[in-house]
Amino acid sequence: MARRLTLEGAEVVGVFELLPHVNGLSRNLVQCVHDFEIPLHLSTTVIGIHGRERVERVTVAPVGADLRPIVEQAWDVPCDTVLISVGLIPENELTRHLRVRMDPMTSGPVVSSAMETSRDGVFACGNVVHIHDLVDFVSEEASVAGRHAARSALGIAPAADNVRLLPGANVAYCVPHSVSTEREHVVYLRVRRRFERCTLRLCRPDGTVVYERSLRYAIPAETVNLRLRPVALQQFHGDALLVEVTHR
Repeated sequence: MARRLTLEGAEVVGVFELLPHVNGLSRNLVQCVHDFEIPLHLSTTVIGIHGRERVERVTVAPVGADLRPIVEQAWDVPCDTVLISVGLIPENELTRHLRVRMDPMTSGPVVSSAMETSRDGVFACGNVVHIHDLVDFVSEEASVAGRHAARSALGIAPAADNVRLLPGANVAYCVPHSVSTEREHVVYLRVRRRFERCTLRLCRPDGTVVYERSLRYAIPAETVNLRLRPVALQQFHGDALLVEVTHR
């Protein structure tokens, strides 16, 4: 929106982000903010909107580590329009009506590697399960869900998973919530904070590393995709794996 308003002739006086990092794709940060020299204020939030007939100014303030505004350091910014980003949450009215098991972190249903919910024969994919940053990943999930839903309609139940995936250190969630050691899977996960040069690990609950991979970076706004092949788990014996991301 900052870029679009600039292209339409408006003066964008600033983008104010509550978190210490931009909650969006890196390419969007570059193409929509940096390339247009739009001021970006991290760890800053709007604490007051002033005006009667229309907006005349806003009061903004930096926030501390607890995300609470530091009011004594606030300042006013003259403007006539305020756009508020409220984020996305999955639309799951139907899912809740079916009373399937939900993941409180994603606000979507818990799914197997076949994208099947806790209710037999009910499959989910895309933004219903978790918010994606690229439509390519939605299509990839949809292909898995559609294939298994079609087989289910023919009376062929998906093969059971035998490993639960649990978010560990610095990981907010991972989808699917379970996998099989017999098949290849794509696992999507999001980290809780920004990392440069980090390591993605799959660990047993006792801390034994089963699989690891180096990452150049990982940020909360972008999903990390892990293509998990059977060979990576051939030595694993158990029913749960922790997914974690740590500094190298």
